[in-house]
Amino acid sequence: MGPREARTVHAAERPGHHVPGLLPTDGLPGRPDSRRRLLDPEHDGALTVAAQILDAVPSAVAVAADLALAVEPLLEDSHLWARSLDPVRTILRTAQDQGHLRAAGRAGYVLASALAQLGRLDEAGRMLDTAEHAAGAVGDDAVHTAILNRRAHLCQYRARWHQADALHREAVAAGEAYGSDWASRNARASSVSTLLRLSRRDEAAEISRTTLASAVDAGDRGGEAYALYNLGLTARHLGRTDEAVARHRQSAELGARYGSPAMEAMNLVSETAAQLAGNRVPDAVDCGERAVAATRRLGWHAAETRARRLLDTALAVAGGSKPVEPRPERPAQAPPSPTRPPHPHDPPPPHGAP
Repeated sequence: MGPREARTVHAAERPGHHVPGLLPTDGLPGRPDSRRRLLDPEHDGALTVAAQILDAVPSAVAVAADLALAVEPLLEDSHLWARSLDPVRTILRTAQDQGHLRAAGRAGYVLASALAQLGRLDEAGRMLDTAEHAAGAVGDDAVHTAILNRRAHLCQYRARWHQADALHREAVAAGEAYGSDWASRNARASSVSTLLRLSRRDEAAEISRTTLASAVDAGDRGGEAYALYNLGLTARHLGRTDEAVARHRQSAELGARYGSPAMEAMNLVSETAAQLAGNRVPDAVDCGERAVAATRRLGWHAAETRARRLLDTALAVAGGSKPVEPRPERPAQAPPSPTRPPHPHDPPPPHGAP
């Protein structure tokens, strides 16, 4: 598994997002077997191999950092962030030792993303500072845009909605200035949950519709699934249960087709919330059980916590006594507290809600 295949997969995952050093020469889409081999849990994945190569050939750090950035979409889709920590730290340390700023910015951004998704928010914020300093020094606009959006995610996790809103707008503007349709579309889509928490529902609905149309036109399957998910969120906040459920199921099905178990899981969690909000308790129990199972398979602890809370609420409303299986012991990387959202794009429930 080499950098070329990783770059090809990245181009397929993020169409129209031009990153210097990452574009494949043939433009062919990433194959499903490419995705599996890049992050194969049963074998050394691409990042582990890259870190091992650096021990023998430290001068390969630029290629290794580009590889880390190239596989980031697959880490997002699979929630295998914990597996990336050690190899990406090795890449970052080597880049810093050599004073290779572009490599340090790219590896630092990927490491910060992993830390954020694992709930280590203070560490993630400090690493974003490090990455931004390096990326800014060499004018790496693609990474600068991504850092702005990731900072907005950190604000979402901490329920700092006005700060998140400002950062989303900065990220959209940066993506447009850089000329990346994907980056600006993704930043707009990321803002939907923030807008919902700020009671700007009509704006959230409009952004969800426009990002869906844009993603379909661009052939961006991940962006399409994300926009459908956002439409489900918005419909739930507007009290339209049928529409919310339908959109979440469309998004989950699309996620399954393009190989994103994380997209499937987050839709199951949000569909459970929609079923509960619509007082469809038996459906909420069924969906909640599937959401708990899906998030547990991924090791996505914050999302599992949210799913378990929703399922427990549904069971209590139903008057049932069916217990939820005991939670497996968590790894050392502590996930977010139950009050934080299971994903940057799904706001936490209101205070006191399930």
